[in-house]
Amino acid sequence: LGAVCGGLTEDEVDGAAEAGERLGLAFQIVDDLLDRRSSAEDLGKSVGKDQDQGKLTAVASLGADAAAGEAQQHLEEGQRALLTLGLLDKRVEGLTTLLVQRDR
Repeated sequence: LGAVCGGLTEDEVDGAAEAGERLGLAFQIVDDLLDRRSSAEDLGKSVGKDQDQGKLTAVASLGADAAAGEAQQHLEEGQRALLTLGLLDKRVEGLTTLLVQRDR
């Protein structure tokens, strides 16, 4: 919606959607990893809910190490899409990188 309101072309909107999807996947995979690897004290919320509820996550289906690799790959693809649009400056790169480096 932001891309449309910002006056981007249809191809640019598609690129922005691709970036958003990839970055969202990276965020979700890291969220799943944190749910599996962290403590409630570190996260500030309960952990292990996904596993307790039998949810199919990237971590459950791929394992933690492979899921972390997937998150990194989605990050890089999302950043490439932003770069193609001319939207990946140092600030945006740092912010998007935090998606996979966060510990909360």
